[in-house]
Amino acid sequence: MGFAASQARFLQLTARLSDNEYEAQQISQERVALLNQMALYADEYDAATNNQVMVANVFENNGENQAEVVLSYSVITNDMLNGGLGMNLITSSGKIVVPSQDEMLKQIENSNGELTTDDFYVFEDVVDTSILQKNIEEGNFYITAGKSETTGEWDKKTLGQLNSVRTTYDKEDDAAAKSTYDTRMNKAEATDAMLEMRLKQVETEHTALETEMDSVQKVVDDNVEGSFKTFG
Repeated sequence: MGFAASQARFLQLTARLSDNEYEAQQISQERVALLNQMALYADEYDAATNNQVMVANVFENNGENQAEVVLSYSVITNDMLNGGLGMNLITSSGKIVVPSQDEMLKQIENSNGELTTDDFYVFEDVVDTSILQKNIEEGNFYITAGKSETTGEWDKKTLGQLNSVRTTYDKEDDAAAKSTYDTRMNKAEATDAMLEMRLKQVETEHTALETEMDSVQKVVDDNVEGSFKTFG
């Protein structure tokens, strides 16, 4: 191989080596991003299988038997013989929480003039169990059986003071969370395996290019040395 041809080949190899190293960097970055995504999947799965829910012990079938049900607005406010606790839900400022204007007007009508619109807080989302429980956890809403005879204020109950209500782990969504997690992880692991295989191929190509570059560089050096000897 002549000097000019050797130089041209060396430049080609240099360009290919640069492309090879760039591809290796890209693959490594993809694997890091995939690893971060897999960690996110694990965090989401952990959150889904460790989420807690409030449950209440209530009477069903007109008081014939007891059952444990997820705490909801209807469970709090329904009569004790109708699957409820027979209590009120109030705000931290002492207003009665209702899901609609109609419910508010109904309670005002049944109060024989003891309640007015100022005594209520209309909150449509209270029928959403997760929103309801979040507000109870954060102290925005309280469950109460009535007003204190001495102060006339609502007797606010914390969860610890309610024997009929407790917090437990929600297992109902665990199976779905596990299925989603397995599907995501299997896909991510398969993608990572392909990236790892490609990276090994690139690394093998990189070694071959370096070996050939060393060989071509030796030819160039020999040509240069031979040229100087000619003029020597």
